[in-house]
Amino acid sequence: MRSIAIASLLSMSAAVLFAAGIAPPLTKADPVTEVVNGVTITDPYRWLEDQNSPATREWLAAQDHYARAFLDNIPGRDQLRKELSALLKIDSMSSPVARGGRYFFSRRMASEDRYSLCIRHGIEGTDEVLVDPAKVADDPTTSVQFAGIADDGSLVAYGLRRGGEDESEIHLLDVATRRQLPDVLPRARYFGIAIKPDKSGLYYSRFTAGQGSRVWYHAMGAGPRTDKQIFGEGYGPTRNISVRLSDDGRWLLIAAGEGVPSKRSEIYVQDLAHAGALAAILKDDDQWDPDFAGDALLLTTNWRAPNRRVFRVDLNHPQRDQWREIVPESKLAIRGTSASVMWITWSRASASSIWMANRSATCSFRESAPLPLRAAGGPATKPSSASLPLSSRPRAIVSALRPANANCGSGPRFLSIPATSW
Repeated sequence: MRSIAIASLLSMSAAVLFAAGIAPPLTKADPVTEVVNGVTITDPYRWLEDQNSPATREWLAAQDHYARAFLDNIPGRDQLRKELSALLKIDSMSSPVARGGRYFFSRRMASEDRYSLCIRHGIEGTDEVLVDPAKVADDPTTSVQFAGIADDGSLVAYGLRRGGEDESEIHLLDVATRRQLPDVLPRARYFGIAIKPDKSGLYYSRFTAGQGSRVWYHAMGAGPRTDKQIFGEGYGPTRNISVRLSDDGRWLLIAAGEGVPSKRSEIYVQDLAHAGALAAILKDDDQWDPDFAGDALLLTTNWRAPNRRVFRVDLNHPQRDQWREIVPESKLAIRGTSASVMWITWSRASASSIWMANRSATCSFRESAPLPLRAAGGPATKPSSASLPLSSRPRAIVSALRPANANCGSGPRFLSIPATSW
């Protein structure tokens, strides 16, 4: 009823303005025509993309003035603002990522406007702020995000994003000393930062307008101009390319998907420890999502399986006839996988459940913890060893719970589910 009442008030206010002859501000059309991937596109409002131009600022001011003319006069607006503020101003955190006994996560307290990058030493440890956006940039619209974390948790790559744009600038932080390293990757769109275990360098995927994604290698201490392109030449801008490393740094994985969602997948692997060549694991239609499991890959796919299924690929014998289906398709839609844990959701229900699998030859499952759909985050645990066999068990699943409303407790917290009984 309240939503209907608000909509009615908005309609009445707009009607009052219309009756008073107050017309909305005009928006000039200045067509720009270009050809994108063989398609001719005309954009009459390209000039508005320059958010700092005098013309754009004038247009924004006029639009705001017109909106305020009736929004500010809505009866009950102040009370509505108060109620919504109480619901929105709560402590909030992301699901943590476990690295080297440390948990990394983003956190925004009720009194803050932006997320900070935080760390906790151990599941019951004290939260510490690694990167405060207010201390690394003067612009209040600048935000920070984790871009990559070394496997031992000693080095963090984070993105500095200004004004909500897609591009970010990548910085590196020594976790122990809180020292900013001199290595900085320039403002661009990045799709994955993979730090080598010995911290001698990192791999990253960078998107360039009009060209597309390319994978590069950056040696620590060197300038970005010396970075070496290792993959992506000849791919167009519709190909999304990501990069990652196995926990021990032996395997380099490059995944290239066509479109969003992906209509065609390509997965390449390189054995860095033995100076192997970059080799294709698959080039196929449908969606194939890879994840490392020691010297194996878990491939989650909708190939001949709308609800998805999972294959295991031994990277020492990656031929397709050697693949093994470890999770067949079922009535449950597979949401995702990790190296030792799989979690599955029902598409027909309003709840999530985390399911844990002992991936022996029988690949048995048991339901670990049913959780509210809006509260459940994905598992953030990692195996204790990079060569953990699929039949071994993880130490725990760690997630973050966020209150659905202001009356659900004191704030977000970690949930740890021991995995000792399976």
